[in-house]
Formats: sequence, structure tokens, C-alpha cells
Amino acid sequence: MTVRARTFRPFTGTPTSPLARLLVLPRYAWREAFKAKAVTGVFTAAFFGPVGALVIVWLKHNLPALARTPLAAGLPFPIDARFFGFLLLGQSYFAFALTIFVGPSLVSPDLVNGALPLYLSRPLSKWQYVAGKLLVLALLLSAITWAPLLLVFLLEASLSDASWILANAPIAGAIVAASMLLVLFLSLVSMAMSAWVRNRAAARALIFAVVVVPAAFGRALNSILNVEWGRLFDLGASWGRVLEGLFGIPLHGRLPLDGAWVSLLVVSALSLFLIHRKLRAFEVVR
Repeated sequence: MTVRARTFRPFTGTPTSPLARLLVLPRYAWREAFKAKAVTGVFTAAFFGPVGALVIVWLKHNLPALARTPLAAGLPFPIDARFFGFLLLGQSYFAFALTIFVGPSLVSPDLVNGALPLYLSRPLSKWQYVAGKLLVLALLLSAITWAPLLLVFLLEASLSDASWILANAPIAGAIVAASMLLVLFLSLVSMAMSAWVRNRAAARALIFAVVVVPAAFGRALNSILNVEWGRLFDLGASWGRVLEGLFGIPLHGRLPLDGAWVSLLVVSALSLFLIHRKLRAFEVVR
């Protein structure tokens, strides 16, 4: 067929939905991520705590079975907001470890290999690309934070009487709110580091530094200026203060609760701005 015979032919197939196109990105990213044994190990180990909590809740409501176990001396103990707060605190460490392993590989390979123009030349907008990459880590972190904790909450609610449900119903909302804040913060920070630092090892170091370096800077400000607001730079302390405010766990944070939320949300918004600045359909080389 000659070139002049190649006329335009409109697409006659059934177009895929925007959601289906968006989900292509996480599907292949998960396949690549779980090739690493470290990712598989951390993801598997993250379920030990929730599974243990499910066992404790079941044993608590089955006294004959409980009496035959070594846990009988320490149980029953209240399954309350503190119980779920400490459980989410433990899960946040696994979420941070999973972010360090998976996050640096989200965007940097596409930038290094020049694949971003290829993505954006398809019926996929820049924000759909960002959402697809965000889902890679967001769904993984959701699977080890709010999803298993809500399962523990539902088990306790199904085995308890109506008074427990009425007294502890806000716990479910606190689990979702705190987990979504953690997932959003970790996902956006890791994507920003992956977009701006193309070396994976350096990106992992920067994700760790985002938590450690501002905390040291905040302590130095407190010492030099004799103030307390320097703790706003300590993102780990801000996360602990959020858990303390929502679940009442005794972490003895000195930050105001509003300041802790604002600190984490501002860093998340700044990360989203950095992602927006870096991701373009073309790159100008000077």
C-alpha cells in the first residue's frame, strides 16, 4: 500500500473507560514491585499485627478457649481507642518501610527512559498519570493500615453488645481519617522524591531524610530561640500527635493537634506541587 493510500480511519472499537486506563499503571507497577523479596517480606510481615489482634479479639470473647492459653493472665483487657491507636502506630512503621522500597520506583524509571511523553501521547492526562502512580502505593498502604484495622473493629463490634458499639463507633472514623492522612503523606512525598531524584538509592535516602532532617532542624530552633513551634518541623512527632489526639494513646506530644495536621498536609501539598512542576509531556534540554 502506497503512502497516499493511507488515509485517516477513525477508531471503530469500544473505547476503554478513564478508570480502566488509569488502573493499567498500578497493575504493572505492583507486578514489578513484588519481584523484590524485600517488598514481599515487609508486606507479609505487616499483617502479623492485625492477625494477632483478630486472634486476641476472638479469644477475649471465647473464655473457655482463653482459659487454656498463656494469655489468660493478661486478658481480658479493653478493646478501646488506645488498642486501635497502638495497632495503627505499629502499622505506620511497616507503611514507612514499604514506602522506602516501592516509592522511589514510581516515577523515576519513566523519566530516565523518556517514557513520560509516550504515556501522555495516549488518552491519558497528566493528572490521570499522577493518580495512577499514586494508587500504586496508596492501595498497598491501605491494605496494611485502615483495611485490616476496620476488620478488627468489625469483629469486635460483631462479638460485643450494643453498648460497646455506641461508645466506640467514632473509632472507625478515626481509623480511616488517620490512615488516609498517612497514606496521602507517604505516597505524595515518595512520588515527589522519585520525580526529582532519578537515582533510586538517593531517593530512598531523601525519603528517610524528610522525616529525620526537619526534626533535627526543629529541635535546633527550639533550643536557639527558646520556642516550641519548632516541633512543627518534626513530621514523626506530628504523626504521633495526630494518633494521640484521635485515639488518646499516651505519646506525650507537645504539639497542638491542629498544628500537627497542618504540618503533614502542608508537606503533602508541597510534594504535589513538586510533582506538578516536574512531570511534563516534553523536556527541554539546555
